[in-house]
Amino acid sequence: MHPEGSMTQRASWPYVEDKSYLWTWLFVVPLVACTLCQILYFLIVNVLRRQRLLMNPEVMTSYRELSKEAQKENNMWWCLSGVLDDENRMLMYTLFQAAFTVATMALTVPIFLS
Repeated sequence: MHPEGSMTQRASWPYVEDKSYLWTWLFVVPLVACTLCQILYFLIVNVLRRQRLLMNPEVMTSYRELSKEAQKENNMWWCLSGVLDDENRMLMYTLFQAAFTVATMALTVPIFLS
């Protein structure tokens, strides 16, 4: 924004004079918030509520729901998640989700600047 009466013409929105903060505020900060959210979800669901999940297989979590559908359809995600063995499917699911999150959030700055 330029003060009224100045001779310079205002640029149309979105104009950012200092682009150094774009990656911080459009990628890093949301990624940190998303990571904290995922860590809390994992701790609450898989650590604090573990006994309930073990006693009742009908309780749905995001992992159970997605893996059930993938196993039923025997799609590529089910095959890829089994690369490290069946015991590590949760780890592979977490890695896939992290990669997807980073890939989609990395697009925010180029989209904002386009």
